[in-house]
Amino acid sequence: MVMLEPWELMSASKDVLGISALERILKVGHNQIYRQVRNPEFSEDCVRSPIQRIRTLTYELDQRGERELAEGILNYMAEGADMHVTPNSCKQPDKDSIEGECLDDYPPLMELHEAIRNGADLRELERLAEHAKSEIEETVTAVRMEREG
Repeated sequence: MVMLEPWELMSASKDVLGISALERILKVGHNQIYRQVRNPEFSEDCVRSPIQRIRTLTYELDQRGERELAEGILNYMAEGADMHVTPNSCKQPDKDSIEGECLDDYPPLMELHEAIRNGADLRELERLAEHAKSEIEETVTAVRMEREG
């Protein structure tokens, strides 16, 4: 899919759902929605859409070291379309050896399994699973780096 600008995303959403549905979902009037769907290059009467605001929010959280919180917000949003967010870049190893990375995989996996046995909330299980997967990705990246030189 081509990367669209926020106003284009809002405009396409309006076309698909209709102005009344957007008013109901976003709890704003049609004038506000029409300002959100205008191309800012050609209109002085435009405003930032909720899409832009959430992007700014997650960016600011990530910049302040709250990547997990930013991912939580994005995953909550993606859940509505039965999707899940994954980082663009591979995880960089944080240990000095492959063996160290392998050993680093066990504690988060054990924590996940313990939480499952204790009947933890599904959201907590998903958070723990993401952490375990992240550690495993670091291990695979360490192996790749060693093998590829």
